[in-house]
Amino acid sequence: MTELLPIIEQLADAKTDAERADWLLHAPYSILLTYQIIIGQRLRYAGFTFGAEYLDVVLACLRSVRSTSKHAEILADLNIWTAAMKEIQHGAPVERAARYMSLLNQK
Repeated sequence: MTELLPIIEQLADAKTDAERADWLLHAPYSILLTYQIIIGQRLRYAGFTFGAEYLDVVLACLRSVRSTSKHAEILADLNIWTAAMKEIQHGAPVERAARYMSLLNQK
């Protein structure tokens, strides 16, 4: 069995969606990019698919060309996802945080 980086172990040890959301909101982007597959697997295994979807949005934003209108759109989406993730971080159920997703549909 391979050893995980301590920061990835913190995610693996998270017991609640609030803890996983806190981890996602504080993890360095370099870690999210480098270990995206492991992180996504950990989130899905824990049943936190909302977190895995948030990770996908973060990665899309990081990979987009910043001088395009598409980047601005992705960044706006990321801001909405981040607001929802902060709700979960503070203990809200995913269902309540998901109400932010209706803002994505209004664009």
